Amino acid sequence: MIKIPHNSGPGIVVGIPTLGRPVNLKWAMALKSMTPPINYNCVFQITEGQAIDVARNNMAKYAIEAGAKYLFFLGDDVVCPGYTLRQLIFRMEQDPTLGVVGGVYCAKCDPPAPLVFRGNGFGSYWDWKIGEYFEVTGLGMDCTLIRVACLADLADPFFKTVETDQFLDGINNAESWTEDLYFFNKLKETSWKVMCDSFVMCEHFDIYTGRVYSLPPDSLPMRRKVSLKEKKCLVLGKRDVSMIDDLIDYDITTAGPEEGFDYRVSYESLPFDAEQFDKVIAVPEACQSEIDRVMKKVAA
Repeated sequence: MIKIPHNSGPGIVVGIPTLGRPVNLKWAMALKSMTPPINYNCVFQITEGQAIDVARNNMAKYAIEAGAKYLFFLGDDVVCPGYTLRQLIFRMEQDPTLGVVGGVYCAKCDPPAPLVFRGNGFGSYWDWKIGEYFEVTGLGMDCTLIRVACLADLADPFFKTVETDQFLDGINNAESWTEDLYFFNKLKETSWKVMCDSFVMCEHFDIYTGRVYSLPPDSLPMRRKVSLKEKKCLVLGKRDVSMIDDLIDYDITTAGPEEGFDYRVSYESLPFDAEQFDKVIAVPEACQSEIDRVMKKVAA
């Protein structure tokens, strides 16, 4: 007799905190197309008029009480690709130590800066390529998937906007935290990983002016999209390609799971188009079984 497990809660809670601003047609169509993986039940939590930290905190509590597996935050001014939920949930399902994973969108400023961070006080993190999958300390929260189990390691409140100073008391001290960085600052005291999946590139728009904020064309991630030679070779699993023969005529791209590669990736989900490369080299042989499954997707 097969015992079928009983799932008490939804697979994913989609939280949309909003101040009641109008949304445009592009956002609505993106939301409609953003379906979760097959056999995932999905519950929406939408608040209007609440302070953003209060809204996020209430949604997190609901996800815990409902027994949900994941909590996904979506901003009412962030347009995400249709594959966003499937991509981010895929990342979660492959790594049980992953607490948070999110896509990329930019702040509404000039020039637009990605809400991707490595350390507090250093501004945006720019040293990455579109399609990379890499570890970070913080992200913008409006395209972010949270494993609900990691909330058990945090004290309530999970999200809190902090804006205090002691100047009137004669003390030269001030503290300012947005609710998302407050959350990540608490999470860093745990063992949960935070990853950015830059395959999920989003648009951040101003509903009143119609302006869309995205990566500047001359920014480092955008400049790295340029190819130098007509023939291209992908090398999987090796940083130093100087000892590989017959590659002098190729524009070489290296990809692997760690720092030092041109692209930080998992072999199961490579951020390359079909027939993008003329040649693919896989080393070491230990990763060959995994790579064989994906080589046909990227080699001409």
